[in-house]
Amino acid sequence: MNALLQRAARSEADSWVSLARWVWRRPDVEPGGRAFAYRGPMMPAVIVFTAVSALEIVALDVIVPWSPAFTWLRILVLVVGVWGLLFALGFLAGITVHPHVVGPSGVRVRSARAVDVQLPRMSVARVRQVRRSRDGKSVQVENGVLYLPVGNQTNVEIALDGQVEAEVPGHGVVPLTAVHLYADDAAGFARAVREDGGQLSTAVVEGLSDRAELPVPRVTQAGDDEGRVVQAVVDARRDHPHRQPARP
Repeated sequence: MNALLQRAARSEADSWVSLARWVWRRPDVEPGGRAFAYRGPMMPAVIVFTAVSALEIVALDVIVPWSPAFTWLRILVLVVGVWGLLFALGFLAGITVHPHVVGPSGVRVRSARAVDVQLPRMSVARVRQVRRSRDGKSVQVENGVLYLPVGNQTNVEIALDGQVEAEVPGHGVVPLTAVHLYADDAAGFARAVREDGGQLSTAVVEGLSDRAELPVPRVTQAGDDEGRVVQAVVDARRDHPHRQPARP
C-alpha cells in the first residue's frame, strides 16, 4: 500500500512539474540536443479524454441542484472535475516536454518523466528503423531489451555495444543490450543518431537498399579528406543502391 501511495504521489508531482515546463515553454532538452516526439499515436485519445473532462465539469454543474443543501456536493464535484482535467493536461504536458533527445552526450530515451534512460554515444552500436507490434505495458524489459511501445508498436531499434545499466520503473536497475522505442519521426531519429554518432560502429537508416549496414562517418572538421571520402561512399550507396559506387 505504501509503495502504491508513493507511486501516486510521484505521478502527481511529475504532472505538476510537466505542466509548469509546458506553460513556461521549457522542454527538458539538453543544449545542442535534438528533440523527437513520440506522442502521435496517443494524441487522439488524449484529446478526447481532455475534452470529455472539460465537458464533464459543465455537465455536472448543471445536473447537481443549486440548492444550498447541495453546496458541499457542488464543491466536491467541481474539485474532482478540475483535478481530472488537470490530470489529463499533465499527462499531455509530460509526453510533450520530455521527448527523446539525441545530443552531444548520447541518446536520451524517455517516457514522460517515468522513464529517462541515458545511452552514452560510445555504447550505441546500431540504429534501425523497424516497425514491430508490441502489446502490453508501456514500459517492458525482456531478456535485456527495454521496450517503450506507443500505441502497441515500436519503430526504432537501438543495439548497444555491450551492456548499459539503467534504472527502469518497476524493474529496478537492469543491464540493457538493446532498446526498442517509438518516435513520430523514426527516420529523422535514426539519421540524427548517425550524424551525431561519430564514435558509433554501424548504423541502419531508412532508404538504404536492403537495410544494408554502412560505416557511420566520423564527425570531422572542414578539410578532413578522410571524412569527405567516407561521406561520398555513403551518399553513392544511398543514391545507387544496386551499383558499386565509383571511388571518389
